Amino acid sequence: MKVDVVIPAYNEEKNIGETLSALRNEDWVSRILVIDDGSTDKTSRIAFDYTDYVYRFHVNQGKAQAAITGLKQTKSDYVMLLDADLKSTAKHAFNLLRPLKMNEADVTVAMLPPDSANKGFGFMKRRAQRVLERRFQVHMTSPLSGQRAFHRRWLKSLSEDVRHSRYGFEMACNLDLLKNGAVIKEVPVKMEHHAYGKTVRGMIHRARQWYEMERILWHRTSGNLY
Repeated sequence: MKVDVVIPAYNEEKNIGETLSALRNEDWVSRILVIDDGSTDKTSRIAFDYTDYVYRFHVNQGKAQAAITGLKQTKSDYVMLLDADLKSTAKHAFNLLRPLKMNEADVTVAMLPPDSANKGFGFMKRRAQRVLERRFQVHMTSPLSGQRAFHRRWLKSLSEDVRHSRYGFEMACNLDLLKNGAVIKEVPVKMEHHAYGKTVRGMIHRARQWYEMERILWHRTSGNLY
């Protein structure tokens, strides 16, 4: 099984090198595509040291636009989305592939260890969980996880407006995939990434994420926010 890995990145010069280094020699990785979402630092320059597939936006367009741009450039049968700040723990991403290979799921989503996954406020995750449970009778422990893998045939299940979902990207994907009958399986993976935590920056980040997710829910449900 060969996989194209898509990594959206914004001002990740401190992390992107170590993340790409952990992935580039993995035998399951076909290509690594980095989408630099208008970074003002050396993200692109560093990424080019590890992969020839670096696409750079001149202005920031949001994670969703970066992710979709990368996914549309993939060629392998299987694709994976990873965050740029996983550093050396990115090597554990191969754990997302087994359920796909064994036909146990259509989409796999990483469940990070509690110490890494629960550094925020939690209300975003609980909100997402309630919507998925009420609408699809599906419980997800980590509905907003950015680490995902799936067969490329599921790309056509993503609505055109997903690219405009910005911080609501993961939730928009959940809604579209489940609506189209995808079986999503969560996989415990020993990954770690940066979390803003309960800081001013973290509060601003969560507020933006909350707004974008609510906007997606409103649009998808014609005003019925569940």
